[in-house]
Amino acid sequence: MTPNRGITPKDGNTFAIFMGTQDGAQTLSCGEPGGQPQLTLESKGIMDLYNDDKEHKNFTFFCKSGSSTETGSFESAAFPGWFLSTLTEPNQPIRLSHQGGAEITQFYFDKVKGD
Repeated sequence: MTPNRGITPKDGNTFAIFMGTQDGAQTLSCGEPGGQPQLTLESKGIMDLYNDDKEHKNFTFFCKSGSSTETGSFESAAFPGWFLSTLTEPNQPIRLSHQGGAEITQFYFDKVKGD
């Protein structure tokens, strides 16, 4: 994750971010290829997006704090109302969905100390 400097969120509990692979070579993107928003992993460097200072809404997620500082959700900037989600079964891929359905849209953050 890295901040998106091209978008300023409307409140202090929300952060505009890019999400990518550990090596930073690919970044999550939201598109509408079949008429419904879908996630893809694009070969776009996360630091290239960070250094560009443009909105890049299709690559941007609004990270919103949940009921505690350890939980939060990720709303697509390109498709408001669509959130990163997963199913309750283990080893399921992430996808986009609306809140309030069967999918999980609140994620738990495990703090890891840096080296």
